[in-house]
Amino acid sequence: GNVQVRKPTTDAWAAALRGMDLFRTWRVGSLEKSSADVRFVDSTAMHMRENTVVIIYGPSVARTQTFAAVAELEKGSLETRLAQLGSKSVPQRVLTPSSVASLSPGEALIVVDDKGTSWVGNHAGGKIAVHAASKKKPRGNPVSVASGMGSKVDVGKLPGKPRPLPPSPTLSSG
Repeated sequence: GNVQVRKPTTDAWAAALRGMDLFRTWRVGSLEKSSADVRFVDSTAMHMRENTVVIIYGPSVARTQTFAAVAELEKGSLETRLAQLGSKSVPQRVLTPSSVASLSPGEALIVVDDKGTSWVGNHAGGKIAVHAASKKKPRGNPVSVASGMGSKVDVGKLPGKPRPLPPSPTLSSG
């Protein structure tokens, strides 16, 4: 599909190339009917669905063993799949306009709408700590979102009480 990147020093978007290196504060955008996979040096991965923009704040190669990968989701849908990297693994953090989610090993889906409202869904794995965000920093006490649960965070408000995720659609033969 059509995936673009933007360096922090320019306003112009350029076509992304498969396997290209991304650097701190670069933006990655997937357009209509497009998706992209972003893999950090510590092997964590994110899948961007269509119409999604992410800002990369990943760790440098020398620091991957002590600092987590960080990404900022401006809008759209982001799927993460984190493998257990060892007993000292640091959770990956995803910043949104309304929340800061600290992701443990497992699978999660984070969605941000045009108003900045975030939905954080834990599809499988360890608990996710979800904070409200103020100036891209956590505020207030986190909500712990267990596997199979999700939480909604409106801009300027604390995260909602976790609720069960809706069942996944299934195909049936007829």
